[in-house]
Amino acid sequence: MNYGLVNTGAKKGTQGGIGQVDANMQSYVTVYAEVEDIQGHLDKAVGLGGRIVLPVTEIPNMVTYALFADPEGNVVGLVKSAAPPPKAKKAKKASPKKKASKGKKKSRRR
Repeated sequence: MNYGLVNTGAKKGTQGGIGQVDANMQSYVTVYAEVEDIQGHLDKAVGLGGRIVLPVTEIPNMVTYALFADPEGNVVGLVKSAAPPPKAKKAKKASPKKKASKGKKKSRRR
């Protein structure tokens, strides 16, 4: 399959991909909308006459998505980006130990 990702450079929002279809397939476009509750939006689409094309599917550490078709058969994608992995805590650097000075210590008088 010849497929490439489109990266707009934004952390969220419109990203995408473009690829070829087999010679015996009709070309198509799928638009994805980023949502927090994919299943809730699928349920609403079905309630309005749509049908589920692909149920909620997770690609670990990458994305969760689903596809539905509207009553006319147009396929729409729903996507939820994976939460970024928690940042590793930086180890505290040990403070360098003070070197003992050579020679005699001066005494303090009060």
